[in-house]
Amino acid sequence: MAEHTSYGSVLTIGANLTRSVQAVLTLLPLDTFVTAAATTMQVVGDAAMIPDTVAEITPLIAAEGVGQDTVERFAFYERARNAFAILHCQEARIYGNVLLRKGIIPG
Repeated sequence: MAEHTSYGSVLTIGANLTRSVQAVLTLLPLDTFVTAAATTMQVVGDAAMIPDTVAEITPLIAAEGVGQDTVERFAFYERARNAFAILHCQEARIYGNVLLRKGIIPG
């Protein structure tokens, strides 16, 4: 899927999802001009369920003052195809993925 992104290849980080999101947030602010700057994938067959991976990053996203939403699996894949880049982390648990929308970097 990374070949469909603007960057064109996968970036890799040797950390789980929570640590990876923390690392990204130290470098890039999230977009405060959209309803949801973070999007996760719904659990197949139980859209209301919140996986542990998502529960762990939710406070990090909220601390940035932005919203978070969740979308159906194939809608998530489609959004990922339109991403700038894919960062592959070392998360072993299922539903350990999130789309982050970068905001304005203050200068």
